[in-house]
Amino acid sequence: MRLRIQPTEKSNLKLTLASSLDQLVQQTKILLSTSSNSVPGYREFGIDMSYLHLPINAAKTAFAGAIADAVDQFIPGMSVVQVEFEDDANSPEELKPIIEVMMYEPK
Repeated sequence: MRLRIQPTEKSNLKLTLASSLDQLVQQTKILLSTSSNSVPGYREFGIDMSYLHLPINAAKTAFAGAIADAVDQFIPGMSVVQVEFEDDANSPEELKPIIEVMMYEPK
């Protein structure tokens, strides 16, 4: 099953989720909104933010790679198929990813 996730969409954290699909989407949004080295006791969790000071095209490539690596590492049952970026003329320096993921049964 393929799914498109926009982590910049506003949503509240839910403690009870209706399905495993909802759970995976929430886990992905939490992961993508967390920078690595920011969680005490679990410093490697999150997205590597070393792309922040790169030129915009290089930053897009590095950010897409960081997203794919983090999802593969921290969310079993999901892999990144494609990462696109929403173009916003009002804030061209802001990267707004749209992630297409594939769900599968983890081994």
